[in-house]
Amino acid sequence: MSANFPTAVLIDGHSLAFRSYYAFGKSRSGGLKTSTGIPTSVCFGFLKSLLEVMETQKPEYLAIAFDLGKPTFRHEADKNYKADRAEAPEDLIVDVENLQEILGAFNIPIITAAGYEADDVLGALAQKASTAGFRVKILSGDQDLFQLIDVEKGISVLHLAAGKGSTPLEFGPEEVKEKLGILPTQVVDYKALCGDASDNISGVRGIGKKTAVKLLNEYGSLAEIYSSLNKIKGANQKKLEEGKAEAEHSQFMARIEVNVPIDIEMEDLQLKKISRSEIEPILQKFELQHFLNQIPYLEQQFSGLAGIEALAEESENKQEEKSDNILVEEENDDWFFSAEDTKAAQQQITIKSEIKPQIIDTPEKLNQLVNILKEQKNYETPVAWDTETTSLEPRDAELVGIGCCWGKNIEDIAYIPTGHKVGKNLDKGKVLEALKPILESYDYPKVFQNAKFDRLVFRCQGIKLAGVVFDTMLASYVLNPGAKHSLEEIYIRHLRTAGINLKSYDDVVSKNQTIADLDILKVTHYCGTQVFVTFQLVEKLRAELEKADKNKPSEKSLLKLLVDIEQPLESVLAEMEYLGISIDIEYLKKFSVQLKKDLEVIEKRAFDTVDSRILQEYLITEIQNIEADSFTNQQELKKAISSPILKAYITKLSKEQRQNSEEIENQINLAETSDFLNLNSPSQLSELLFNILNQNQKKSRKIKTGYSTDVVVLEKLQEESQHHPIIDEILNHRTLYKLFSTYVEAIPKLVRTDTQRVHTNFNQTQTDTGRLSSSEPNLQNIPIGTEFSRQIRQAFIPKKDWLLVAADYSQIELRILAHLSQEPVLIEAYQNNQDVHTVTAKLLFEKAEITSDERRVGKTINFGVIYGMGAQKLARSVGISVKESKQFLDRYKQKYSQVFEYLGRLKKEAIAQGYVETILGRRRYFEFESKTLRDLKGTEPEEINLDEFKRLSQNDAQLLRAAANSPIQGSSADIIKIAMIKFHEILANYQAKLLLQVHDELVFEVPSLEWEELEQVIKSTMENAIDLKVPLIVDIHAGKNWMETK
Repeated sequence: MSANFPTAVLIDGHSLAFRSYYAFGKSRSGGLKTSTGIPTSVCFGFLKSLLEVMETQKPEYLAIAFDLGKPTFRHEADKNYKADRAEAPEDLIVDVENLQEILGAFNIPIITAAGYEADDVLGALAQKASTAGFRVKILSGDQDLFQLIDVEKGISVLHLAAGKGSTPLEFGPEEVKEKLGILPTQVVDYKALCGDASDNISGVRGIGKKTAVKLLNEYGSLAEIYSSLNKIKGANQKKLEEGKAEAEHSQFMARIEVNVPIDIEMEDLQLKKISRSEIEPILQKFELQHFLNQIPYLEQQFSGLAGIEALAEESENKQEEKSDNILVEEENDDWFFSAEDTKAAQQQITIKSEIKPQIIDTPEKLNQLVNILKEQKNYETPVAWDTETTSLEPRDAELVGIGCCWGKNIEDIAYIPTGHKVGKNLDKGKVLEALKPILESYDYPKVFQNAKFDRLVFRCQGIKLAGVVFDTMLASYVLNPGAKHSLEEIYIRHLRTAGINLKSYDDVVSKNQTIADLDILKVTHYCGTQVFVTFQLVEKLRAELEKADKNKPSEKSLLKLLVDIEQPLESVLAEMEYLGISIDIEYLKKFSVQLKKDLEVIEKRAFDTVDSRILQEYLITEIQNIEADSFTNQQELKKAISSPILKAYITKLSKEQRQNSEEIENQINLAETSDFLNLNSPSQLSELLFNILNQNQKKSRKIKTGYSTDVVVLEKLQEESQHHPIIDEILNHRTLYKLFSTYVEAIPKLVRTDTQRVHTNFNQTQTDTGRLSSSEPNLQNIPIGTEFSRQIRQAFIPKKDWLLVAADYSQIELRILAHLSQEPVLIEAYQNNQDVHTVTAKLLFEKAEITSDERRVGKTINFGVIYGMGAQKLARSVGISVKESKQFLDRYKQKYSQVFEYLGRLKKEAIAQGYVETILGRRRYFEFESKTLRDLKGTEPEEINLDEFKRLSQNDAQLLRAAANSPIQGSSADIIKIAMIKFHEILANYQAKLLLQVHDELVFEVPSLEWEELEQVIKSTMENAIDLKVPLIVDIHAGKNWMETK
């Protein structure tokens, strides 16, 4: 077809939407969202790709086809069609709806047809456009559309290419042949033969892709293959004979229907002129700043002939100046933004100005800087500081440079190079000597992004940092704990219209470099931007905190939470990390040997539950479905095997043992269960449980490698009355193996040679509830109350002649529940120092004296209620029937009615106001999938009837459970943080040190001579951290290792 024919681009809307969602949504831990939480990943990615198509293809006609999300003629023909596909995420659905609203503002036609899929609509439109004399290009990532390619009709398919500046790939017959090994006219028959697992199109059983291509290249079509069946030899002939009906049905299912009743003419698809007044409001609504910056350019690209003429005129006049609002990349300045998609998604801002930091590379400049810094004593505008180092481990980090910013002007920034490999550095010792009086003084207020890291860097350089009055990372965390808190993310949420060019560390430093390898000028711009943004954020974040505190009582102030708890805690945690704790490495070595033996015993028990004959029969069937020519080499054989168990087993065989299917079958028949299975392989366990042992697949969820076998899934399967016994052993093995790999094997490797101690990292901003977490090692995940956890704790030891002291809040969450719910039974029990579990058991069993087993039921329910424990889990936990557990829960609700009223009120608050609060006002925000729940935001909690929401998605149900327990967990976290801050002051008068915080427990290292005096000090400080309606009780013990403190 002549190149002069007008071009019509037809777009597979759902294909491009999914591509955008998984590029900018799932890969970004929640994806792009507006400031009010509206998802925009699809909107952003789709428009970005669409603009790329407009730029490269310059179509005059455009249409976008979408599925309606309802059954089609294919579903009527086959109930299994696409049956295994997971439901689309709720945020994706919302995002697509928003996208369609945007496309409407751009005057782009959206075409759908009831009873048909988007592929059918595209096929019908392609035929219509071709008949009308158009050059047709179909944009889709779906290879099914290759069947529409027709050179004579002028129809091709476009695939978006990966990589910056890449032009979409155009597929004609030759490109399809190169990619699939067949021609476009053979695509339907190809699917008929080998099927399509993603759509549940079966094809002919045992015919794989390789054989399908081979047959089609030899015979041309499915019809010719069956008319020449007598010429096809061996197993393939039998497979084709037996699978003829499936082949014909699959052919019908795979063929795109082009005779779709669409009442539309080509002129309806012609691009129409758009204007700023049409597109600016909708782009503002969804906060798509990246495109708001390019409105003049969008007007040109999406206005059809009018836009093309405008572009041509601009080209002829050689007007190289672009609109100030267009995002550009300067050729000689890599500090301007790249046009690369992921960067645009992260930034969505426009470049307005460039900072002008000073490089402090002479003693005279350093003296001048010190004099400037000594004038900065205003607590409202603290100086922003940042250190540049060669490592994220402060003890290993070499100080490369120090940056600071003291004002809003772009010149109020300085960078002091001290350790660059190339360029002029100042002597590090002299720089630190000059800055020490400022850095160690409370008179000079400072702000950092993640002050704990810089505090430790300075501490390792001999400087004890003081005067930190603001931490932007902690302020961001207090405002919204569920958000991300890197400087880049905070900037996007709170300052993105400021026009500052902010780059992340990974943008600047490549994998094989440290920042010391970089040019001083480049790091000056990088560090200067970091401190400049940090300085600007103080005013903005304070204003956001004050806004959140409006109309709130002072005891629930977020600003107070930041100033009185989170920021003082930062220096406490830094000191704890710096001190570390000693480890008994020899003990762990012996324990490791014992654990390996225990794991072997569990593995044997697990393997004994599965009859090897079941596995043998299953795997032999899998072997028989593999094409004979796949056995020629190991790589080909691996590709042909879909079974993870079989694939792993075959790698163990020698070349002679796997030379053909018969020999492999012989080996399989000789093997035992232990030869086939690896309990640490999720894909093998998925195949074993759901494909071989036929466990309830509905209890799991589809993932990339099959069906999930995580702990949640395994526990659900365990609740099944007929569950396979291997599930119990898998859970036992997983628990023990995690302890073995995470602690017993890993901890000795974390002991530093210079201190002979482990220095765990305490993470202050990684939980939604306010709890601390830790890493390297993760001490929070050591199970409580098991024999193995006790044995791991034995490895933590004090210095010689010192003691480890553990002080643990007793039942703190239940005490907080009593306080918040004002439940009289619980309050009375705690005020009278009664055993609350015994009290509960007596009420449940309605008897004066109870047994230890009955008390255990009371204890399980008391704690389980906080986390939304249901009847089935309770039954499994205490070994009773589900019927009995339901009766106990009903009785509990009667006896503790105010507890359930309170928990219900929290769920209503989460729905109505979007968050719940702790005693001190710490918030946790909730974004529900259900539109019904989202629409209730802004209503009064009392107006919400929770009984109307019995059938919620798993995610929303989980969020409501979290809403009920977050104030309890968060208040517990706040209380222990208050205690830790108090100890920072109290222990200044002693040699004893606070070393660890784990759950509701604090661990101290105490000289033996100080223990008697400190026992009551520690206990009293923790018990009086906060006033509640019930007393707080602390259990405290000392020992020669952590285990002995219990």
